[in-house]
Amino acid sequence: MRAEPSPRLRAVNTDEGEPGTFKDRHYLETDPQRVLEGMLIAAWAVEAGSVYFYLRDEYPHIWALMLVEIAALRKAVLSAHTEIHLRRGAGAYICGEESAMI
Repeated sequence: MRAEPSPRLRAVNTDEGEPGTFKDRHYLETDPQRVLEGMLIAAWAVEAGSVYFYLRDEYPHIWALMLVEIAALRKAVLSAHTEIHLRRGAGAYICGEESAMI
């Protein structure tokens, strides 16, 4: 990806539209810092200036948690190289598909 012209963007899909899937919810509820750290490392590796974090709309408690965690990253200046955009899922399976997200 570094060979591609800027701007470079990253998309993180935590919509979990597949029936019976809840792994993203588990990791976001129990260790959101690890998820965000991985997201920032991936963005740094490809020199992405922005990350769009797509979160299932049925997880309002995680939305609130992510707002707190992202604010903590900004306060600690750990995300200075990457702008983080938190986006709510659109409520349909197809909306979490990569080309639909973009």
